[in-house]
Amino acid sequence: MRNKRHRFTPRMLHLPEPELEFHHGQQLVYPRDGLFLYGPVGDAVQLPSIRYGVIGTRDGVARFKKWASEMAGFIDIPEPGPRSRAVEPQHVPFPGFAAAFHADWPIEPPCLIDSLNPDEIDETLRIANRHEAVRKTVDMFVSRLVSENNRLENAPEFWFVVIPEKVYELGRPKSTVRAGFKSS
Repeated sequence: MRNKRHRFTPRMLHLPEPELEFHHGQQLVYPRDGLFLYGPVGDAVQLPSIRYGVIGTRDGVARFKKWASEMAGFIDIPEPGPRSRAVEPQHVPFPGFAAAFHADWPIEPPCLIDSLNPDEIDETLRIANRHEAVRKTVDMFVSRLVSENNRLENAPEFWFVVIPEKVYELGRPKSTVRAGFKSS
């Protein structure tokens, strides 16, 4: 008996993007366009406030506050770069958090831990055993978050963890610390 081989014929199935619903029943495919043009579904009579927390060094938290301030307001379309087209479909202005999501975005974090010591983080990252260095660095953040969450009656809905650049540079198990490494 001969083995008959069936020839495989690839087929392509195109699934169109679903339309998303926005305020007043308006529908669009692109979420940014829909939020900008119509706003989110729901009533904007009373804006709920986003309750978030921030943990990091003083410098990291200061940078976060600058970002939070920008999120609260209107962000225009960025100037096209040297390799950009003059008009790109994904570039629409951001109307501000309250206008886009019908929720208040407080610039000042409702919960704040800005007392992490950058020198202590740097010292911990220099431990020769990379797994131990990463674990102890992570524990510096996690232990403070757990402690703060347990202490608060009305804990934040979520936390922003602002990581110093040194953690990205040295906080991986396969990263190496140069002999005589000095923090900057």
